[in-house]
Amino acid sequence: MKLDAYLKGLKECPDEWVQSKDHGKLHRLTYDFGIYGNYRTFLDCTRERAEEIFRGINCSPLRRSEFLSLYRNQNRGIKFALNVNRNGTPFLMHDEVCQYPFATYLWIEQSTSHDDSREYLEGRDLVLMLMPALDKSRVRFTIETSFGWKNLTKAGKILPEGYDQIVYSPDSLDSEMQRLRKREKRDHRK
Repeated sequence: MKLDAYLKGLKECPDEWVQSKDHGKLHRLTYDFGIYGNYRTFLDCTRERAEEIFRGINCSPLRRSEFLSLYRNQNRGIKFALNVNRNGTPFLMHDEVCQYPFATYLWIEQSTSHDDSREYLEGRDLVLMLMPALDKSRVRFTIETSFGWKNLTKAGKILPEGYDQIVYSPDSLDSEMQRLRKREKRDHRK
């Protein structure tokens, strides 16, 4: 999915709750766009470059260790974490081990309450602030959970149509991933 379409959808998403067959009561932002307590974005840049971008949008570090930096946006008070992945360490993603080529990942972690819309709206606002800044800085990235829970089975598997909802930026990376998925589907049918 193109970043612009995803961000437009986030902006227009109503503040409402929906009933999911597989996941129960969910905020619409979780159901359609994957906004939840743990929201990972893989970045193709150094930690230092990511930190420079964050400073440019008024985010300051709270704590820093070898593999983790915690940040707070000074305008909104929203906290998030930047994790560093050394040597392409695999991550567990919905029961599938995935190898990511990017060395750094952004982990937006919040304590989301199942009954408080405010936390989901803050998560959306943080994504609306961070992703355009990363895109403008020409950092390649993928928003791992952008497929929304409507495309996730009860067992944690991504439905085939969910893969088309994963955001890759810039658009050239998205186009390449779409092309690879089409080829994979074609090869799978043979």
